[in-house]
Amino acid sequence: MEEKSWVAEYSRELDKKKRKEILDAAIEAEGMTPEAEVRSKLWEARYGQRPKETTEVDHYIRGWMTMHYLKHASKGMFRKKAASKEKAQIMDDWQVEMALGYGEVGEEALYQELCNMTRLYLKLCKDDKTYSSIILGLGRMKDASLVQKMARDVFTLAYEIPRQTGLEEDFRLFTKAATDTFFEVYPDDKGLLEAMIEGPAR
Repeated sequence: MEEKSWVAEYSRELDKKKRKEILDAAIEAEGMTPEAEVRSKLWEARYGQRPKETTEVDHYIRGWMTMHYLKHASKGMFRKKAASKEKAQIMDDWQVEMALGYGEVGEEALYQELCNMTRLYLKLCKDDKTYSSIILGLGRMKDASLVQKMARDVFTLAYEIPRQTGLEEDFRLFTKAATDTFFEVYPDDKGLLEAMIEGPAR
């Protein structure tokens, strides 16, 4: 099925207000199709203010950051309970169950939203002076070192943590989205991530 031009534009746009404008224009032109409906719900889930929140939050980026808490939650009864709680928080932030309820249309929308999240994360890392600084802020990393660091982040969250916690199937779509997006953003450096995925030569 050929992808609609507005979907491609919407999926690549990182500014939430511009994304809403693209989505609203598509709904006005085509009506509230299942495709537009699930994306509207994901937009609201991602950017909408929830009860007890006093500031604007990108819940997809929050879900990305919550993945870090799973890293040490792979062993022991209490850690497994903590991992279950963190997983539930991530799935809620990303509204996985709701999206998958739309079948193939919902899965594709969720996949593209996870790709958008990864693209935004990579941009934030690239632009952030603290992330790209050398120890104690003495200078900025060379581009090659910065991309290596980002590749390591993607590998840790999309591969290492799901394996350690036994949640590979739960995060299957996230793993694919994070990988595909890194390869698209840094096509000349895809070997960095591929080497980590393949692991040490035997």
